[in-house]
Amino acid sequence: MARSRQSGAFTDLLEIASKLPWQVSLGLAGISLLALHGIAVAFASPPTVTTVADMGSVVIHQGVHVGAFLLQFVVPPAFLIGAAVSYFKRSQSIRLLMRLAPPKVRRWHR
Repeated sequence: MARSRQSGAFTDLLEIASKLPWQVSLGLAGISLLALHGIAVAFASPPTVTTVADMGSVVIHQGVHVGAFLLQFVVPPAFLIGAAVSYFKRSQSIRLLMRLAPPKVRRWHR
């Protein structure tokens, strides 16, 4: 029977980021940092509550703020780690290819 692989969202994000080209992962790290920081700042000020019926919107507002605030410290580093893994995998495969390639291909690659 096959063993089920249990992984979390962070592990899945690392795996996806490491399979992308390192330039794409690096760009996504910057974009996600700016987007999540912008969301966290936009929702930083608490809304004014006039009645008890307004409490639902306050809870959602603060939930978005806390979620974006925490994710801005998780998602961009995951993309940066994935970019580093992708870069080292690519450089290792290029070195292996150049070592095993005939001399004509090696001259062409330079």
